[in-house]
Amino acid sequence: MVLIKSLLTIFWAAAMLRFKFIIAFIPWFACSAFASDFTPMSEQGLQSKGSTMVSAYGASPSLVPSLIEGRADVLDSPSDCNVLYNYGLRVYKVARPGIYKLSEAGASVGAVYQLAGESESSYRAALALCDNHGRTHIMLGLLLSELSRAVEANPHLKRGLTLPEGSADWMIAANQYLFNQIDLNLIGLEERNLYGKFKEHANTKTAYLKSVARYAPYVQ
Repeated sequence: MVLIKSLLTIFWAAAMLRFKFIIAFIPWFACSAFASDFTPMSEQGLQSKGSTMVSAYGASPSLVPSLIEGRADVLDSPSDCNVLYNYGLRVYKVARPGIYKLSEAGASVGAVYQLAGESESSYRAALALCDNHGRTHIMLGLLLSELSRAVEANPHLKRGLTLPEGSADWMIAANQYLFNQIDLNLIGLEERNLYGKFKEHANTKTAYLKSVARYAPYVQ
């Protein structure tokens, strides 16, 4: 499973290219008109924990100011699910180097969990306002998976599988969902059928061919 887990890093850059923009396809009428009750972490807290991620885990220093900007956006537009999604993503991008090394216990682990919790809370606030926000479901699923919470992650990843089959977003959700099910030893007919579709589309999205090969012994 360590070999399979290592494959997830391959898709990070591609995933971020897909997720770094505001999600424009969500109809305005599909979202709640009420403001979220989510309150972002203090500016000082974000700055401090962001700096810890840079010094302890090599997070990009250029990403830390985006946390402050994202926080201001949330305070200005607390009822905008796109703003909440983007803030959660910004926090996740800073925290991810630490999340990926949580097994290496250290003094900064608390900061990693705090930022991961901030990202999760922002994603969940976005979904509370706009439950059909597909990419938020996927990114929440990825976050929970990386926190070793695959059982919680899978329903969100399955929501991502309702997006157009074979699309970039669908492939990300399918890849992570299959990984989780293999890790949980829960491979059945549904997973085998999904693997068949994933394999078919991977022929035109070659970055996933290594996943296809690694997953094969578990699903075939």
